[in-house]
Amino acid sequence: MKLSELRKIDLDTPVNNYLKRWQLPKSEFDNEKVTVRRLLSHTAGLTDGLGYSGFECRDSVQSLESSLTKAKDADADISGEVRVGIEPNSMWKYSGGGFTLLQLVVEETSGQSFNEFMTSNLFTPLNMSSSTYILNDSLNSRLCEFYNADKTTAPTFLLHFISSNITLHLII
Repeated sequence: MKLSELRKIDLDTPVNNYLKRWQLPKSEFDNEKVTVRRLLSHTAGLTDGLGYSGFECRDSVQSLESSLTKAKDADADISGEVRVGIEPNSMWKYSGGGFTLLQLVVEETSGQSFNEFMTSNLFTPLNMSSSTYILNDSLNSRLCEFYNADKTTAPTFLLHFISSNITLHLII
């Protein structure tokens, strides 16, 4: 939404217009109907169903573009491919890949890494001095314990994407 406020994007312009490093693959549906607004509302017609299971170690890192093409950490029985599989704007369907695609839009339209953009446009203005998308070992002691629904301790998994300038690490 900040990109819209800055007039760097229009919410109803086809998302492929903003992308250079990766494009939605051709499908039987009109990719021109995939917009930022529809990605944000999970109505873009993407059928990836990616929940991103995450990685136990940092050695399985893939590029942001590769994760859109075929996520290595896709949930079981999920293709891991981000593509338009239903008519855009015909129904709501969760798409983790859609939000990964939005990360790419942020990088390509701002000229900054996702972390740099979020830091300068969200974290710093809101005085969120401990917020980052780059997890390093010095932050490990500040992470909370994770638990399953049955109250047992849950393992920590990392989502990794290497974008143009950074590696994005999200704890799940």
